[in-house]
Amino acid sequence: MQTNNYQQRYQKFIKSRPIRTKIKSDGCETHHIIPKSVGGSNDLSNLVVLTPREHFIAHMMLVKCYKGKSKSKMVYALMKLSIANGNHHGYRLTAKRYETIKNRFARQVSINTRNQMKDSEWKKKWLKKVKEANSKRKGILLPGTRPSVAMKWQDPEYRKKVSDKIRQSVLKRFQDNEYRDKIKRGNQKRNDIYSKNRLWTQERRNKVKATWQAKSTSFHL
Repeated sequence: MQTNNYQQRYQKFIKSRPIRTKIKSDGCETHHIIPKSVGGSNDLSNLVVLTPREHFIAHMMLVKCYKGKSKSKMVYALMKLSIANGNHHGYRLTAKRYETIKNRFARQVSINTRNQMKDSEWKKKWLKKVKEANSKRKGILLPGTRPSVAMKWQDPEYRKKVSDKIRQSVLKRFQDNEYRDKIKRGNQKRNDIYSKNRLWTQERRNKVKATWQAKSTSFHL
């Protein structure tokens, strides 16, 4: 449900913006007048091009235009915009403003969690996930749960099984003549490059040595 006073201010703010054409180099951003998360569309009539500062202000106003679940969506959108564009395109997000948004976001998450906790089924599932996560972190596997990769790797039989599977896969690939030839060509190319670099290094070393010997001889003369 929308609050009329803030909704009127928001509409007035949007209508007062000049008509712009979005260009990649100018830093402007496209804004949905009615957000897609609450039923807005991608029609041109629902789109407006705003500067980063105007875009940020518009989302600040949208948070106050809605209530309930719609307000939660607006808070999430504002938080995402703050993190993504806080220091981009010439608009700097101040520490005080970021703190306000962060606290509002945390408060909204807390409200949503409390509302979800009222549902007994959701609470039971959530507690089960927390219990499973804590048990896996401690290396304890509860009945009916799938072990994590880290827990599996502690089992020597599992490690041996994975090693044998990798070894068989490599041997199977080496049975292919084309694959073996490809490996040989790669190794030969690598050896040629190494030999060439080593030869060049030796030639360069001899040349530098001869140059210094000539200089030292001329110096003694």
